[in-house]
Amino acid sequence: MKIALACATLGLLMVAGCNRSTQTASAPPCNVSSAPIDSSARAQLIVARDAVWRAYFAGDSAALVQLLPADMVGMGQDRAGIIAESQEGARSGRRLEKLEFSCDEFFVSGDVAVVFSNYRTDVQEGGKLSVTSGRAIELFEQRDGRWVNPSWHLDDVR
Repeated sequence: MKIALACATLGLLMVAGCNRSTQTASAPPCNVSSAPIDSSARAQLIVARDAVWRAYFAGDSAALVQLLPADMVGMGQDRAGIIAESQEGARSGRRLEKLEFSCDEFFVSGDVAVVFSNYRTDVQEGGKLSVTSGRAIELFEQRDGRWVNPSWHLDDVR
């Protein structure tokens, strides 16, 4: 339910905050903000995001089970599919050389956060370096005192 509310709220967001004129009388109050967010929450979200990406490229299924909730969907795949893809990449010799994020925007409402960012990955595979960059939209939810990543969308630029 929290994720559905966050996604519905996301539809009300503008870069500078909420567009309150689009709210209806029955909608919950818009209390989402991009800045300032608690520096501790921001740091935790950055660590959680980094952990998910690094675990994925490392093929670390144990970490991914902890970081991705069972009910997650990312780019049309469920957790099992993402973990299988991650392990297959690691078995093929794929190795993350560089991971960078920039232009971070954080929208937090209670224990749900949406993180917008630009990303770049440099991946070595089969003796070839592949650089991918794009825009990421990642949903995080705080469960049992830690941030987990139940959904994301990536737009690669290459």
